[in-house]
Amino acid sequence: MRADLKPYKGSPTLHINGAPHPCTLYMTWFPRDEYLRDFAGAGFKLFAFDTTCGCHYYRICQQVWDGPGQYNFQELDERIERLIGHCPDALLMPLVYIGSPAWWDEAHPSELMRDHRGELVKEKKDYGFLAGQDPGMGPEKPYVPSFSSKKWLADAGEALRAYLRHVEEKFGDRVVGYLLESGGTEEWYYWCVFHGVATDYSAPQQEGFAASARAQGQDAQAIPGLEARRATATGGFFRDAEKEKAAIAYTHYHNDAMAGALLHFARIVKDETRGEKICGAFYGYAFDLERAKHVWPESGHLALQKVLDAPEIDFLTSPTSYLDRRIGEGLSLLGGPHTSLANHGKFWFNQNDLYTHLTPKTGSSFYRRAENREESVRVHRREVAQSICNGVPMWWFDMHGGWFAKDELMPEVARMREVLDAALETDRTSVAEVALVVDYRSPAYTESDNRLYESLLRETARQLTKTGAPFDVLLLSDLERARGDYRFYLFANALAPTAEERALLRARTRQPGVTSLWLYAAGYGAGGGLAGVEALTGVPARLRAPGGTLAAKTASGLAYGPGLALAPQLAVNPAGGDVLAAYADAPNDAALLRATYPEGGSSVLAAVPGLPAALLRELFRGAGVHVYTEAPGQVWANRDWLGFCARESGPAELRLRTPDRLREVFSGETFVSDAEGRVALEMRKDDVYLWRVEASAPGA
Repeated sequence: MRADLKPYKGSPTLHINGAPHPCTLYMTWFPRDEYLRDFAGAGFKLFAFDTTCGCHYYRICQQVWDGPGQYNFQELDERIERLIGHCPDALLMPLVYIGSPAWWDEAHPSELMRDHRGELVKEKKDYGFLAGQDPGMGPEKPYVPSFSSKKWLADAGEALRAYLRHVEEKFGDRVVGYLLESGGTEEWYYWCVFHGVATDYSAPQQEGFAASARAQGQDAQAIPGLEARRATATGGFFRDAEKEKAAIAYTHYHNDAMAGALLHFARIVKDETRGEKICGAFYGYAFDLERAKHVWPESGHLALQKVLDAPEIDFLTSPTSYLDRRIGEGLSLLGGPHTSLANHGKFWFNQNDLYTHLTPKTGSSFYRRAENREESVRVHRREVAQSICNGVPMWWFDMHGGWFAKDELMPEVARMREVLDAALETDRTSVAEVALVVDYRSPAYTESDNRLYESLLRETARQLTKTGAPFDVLLLSDLERARGDYRFYLFANALAPTAEERALLRARTRQPGVTSLWLYAAGYGAGGGLAGVEALTGVPARLRAPGGTLAAKTASGLAYGPGLALAPQLAVNPAGGDVLAAYADAPNDAALLRATYPEGGSSVLAAVPGLPAALLRELFRGAGVHVYTEAPGQVWANRDWLGFCARESGPAELRLRTPDRLREVFSGETFVSDAEGRVALEMRKDDVYLWRVEASAPGA
């Protein structure tokens, strides 16, 4: 079998032996016969399951690496053979956890990860999300290796080779690819990062950091202490670019080390499969790591550009965002810059792990369990809608197992699978005119608290989903690959761009017909200061007097902002353009200003972030962005599809880009727009609508 990614009808698409495949997949941690039978009966052909080439830290499968050169694949084989028994034509994508057995840890204590106190790191195992159910499939082990350990990388690499050779020899004609896992909760972030533990202070990490400095012509330095990594010498949001070189350099290295380990193992997959199988990982999260202090900068996920540029990685994946999973009031959002992946010929594989009403009660409000069958169907239809409209495949993660294993849900799952599969033959090209641009380098130049990133990234994404306009998500460092016809760029955290990025940003934004929205102090970091802000945004600004907060109000009384007493705070020069909002505590300090570049294009500097959806929509309209509806809810769209999740009941109007006929795929209802592309509908609160654009309206 040969599996690879090729462009197909507007999106990077899995191809198996040259034929496009929808890549719709089922996965559970507990592959019991009844679950496999249900999903095979619902028409699923692609299956994933947790395995390990060493030892699974969370005990989800049996250890296979029992000693140097000693492997036991019996339980692995039994899992695969049982699955094939229920679906004889099954295709496979094993999840491979790369973890060290306890015997390896005991033999190599100097290669293990350590915290800032020099103590061995021990991940807290909390099975609350499994209703307290410890899978118990492998031996208990306390410690973990350093991702910079050359010994670990070499030995685990050999274990991975042994695993791949075994699987390819016995089941290679069924295996599409491999999803590599390691680190905290299998997701390639540093262990314990959600528990406030700062890593890695091991000897291998120190040696790697020193070698990295020398390679860049700098003096080797010790890894900065905890306070130096998390606070700033300035006492404000930005680091002093000269005094804090070590902290900046280590943040870069800390993330590069994680990406380097991932790519090391991905190269082994490509080598052992002769490049004939795809390879992916959980990596590059944009919106879910800022919910806790210090996590995003210390996660290891910020070297995304390095992973994007690597031919060894074909796809990345994450759970659909945890930002707000409520139906109706909540949202569906892919976990990272999916558009930048597509620009590299890769795809973001949307993991749907949404709890149904059949999920065991865990007491967790984070995951949010559906209340009843109707809500279960709606939240999963919402994921189908956003996956199709974003041009990405989706996989069902039936975590505990049995979330759908009832007659009342499996017919709906089968129907959704049919819709996903059929969408393969439609045009999934993005029609977004708005680009949300996220910078993964800037956290190295700021405090790591995440309090402002909560507003810059998470709140910005939340409000964008309420505007009635679809949006793409791009990585700032990869902007050169993006298409050039966006009408509106929203730069969430372009805080410390390089000289090369500044030049690219000027070229992209200073064009007729383009509007750019810059949040907070864009261009201020890395020594840019106020001059850097003006050079980047074209808007002059001054520093506000100490003591104020980041809170603003429009002339109509619309209040917004995170309310943080954080320095620096900028007031824009009101003589430079149209003032749209002022600071709530100082009405003479302009907080939001729209100006025009001499070269063409418009610039909006929002010194206070957290702009609400109504204000964003107003800016979109001024930029000529097509807004599909002002009805409360979330919109997704591409050339052949339009999706909507309603937040309220009542009459609503859709405004299509061209006069068209729409068919709602779940109800079968057909709607025809008028000659101006308008469609009048009666919305039901919390309902999810997915319309196929089938043909132009008659007489248009």
